[in-house]
Amino acid sequence: MDYATLAFLFATGIVAGVFNSIAGGATFISFPVLMAVGLPPLVANATNFVALLPSNAAAVPAFKDELLSLGRRLWVDLSICAAGGIVGVFLLLQLGESTFTTLIPWLMLVAVTIYALGNQVRSFIQSIFSTNGSDVLGRVLLFFFSIYGGYFGAGLGVILLASFTIAGYTNAHLANAIKNAAGTVISLVSIVVVASSGLVDWPYAIAMMVGATLGGAFGGSFSKKLSQKVMRALVISFGLIVSVVYLWRAYGYLITG
Repeated sequence: MDYATLAFLFATGIVAGVFNSIAGGATFISFPVLMAVGLPPLVANATNFVALLPSNAAAVPAFKDELLSLGRRLWVDLSICAAGGIVGVFLLLQLGESTFTTLIPWLMLVAVTIYALGNQVRSFIQSIFSTNGSDVLGRVLLFFFSIYGGYFGAGLGVILLASFTIAGYTNAHLANAIKNAAGTVISLVSIVVVASSGLVDWPYAIAMMVGATLGGAFGGSFSKKLSQKVMRALVISFGLIVSVVYLWRAYGYLITG
């Protein structure tokens, strides 16, 4: 076992957890690092699901009472998320490594764009699809967004929030709470499927998970001292750099001949 790599992933997890708790976007840090240490793309993606689960789920308990007050509606929406997540992760497995590898540069580029333009993306989706709170339309969008979450998931929170708003969650506080619960459910079902397929590198996942959990706790403590705008700018810059590197690796030969 390479303890230096485990230590590096632990440290990366701390950084990703800090960013996630303050500005989001941990996947833009954790996924490329897992690839960089030598994991194949599908294994890196599956391992990333596991590594970031605690930081994604951390906000859910604080809103337990508000979520449970929704009653049946909560369980319907979370069931839709689970179904979409399962479809997404099965597509990931069925389409295989070569398809996912081809899509990585574009997935990263789309995800970092969604992250960077979060408010504009939400407003755009709502302006096109909003029907003054259509449960059916919101849930259809929720299902398809959950498929994306099960397949890759970076930047998922932005579009989940838009779909819940369309579905009639007009209280921003409650919409954000169920968005966190939905993201956690999608991660959980994805983890179950990829773990049963043997794709998770558990030592790497646990090392990064412990770091991300600690980083999330520290990030919450320092959130008032650190600028969210600066943190978001760093995440966006890193995500764009990684996207360009992946695009160059995939298509650089077209330029160089």
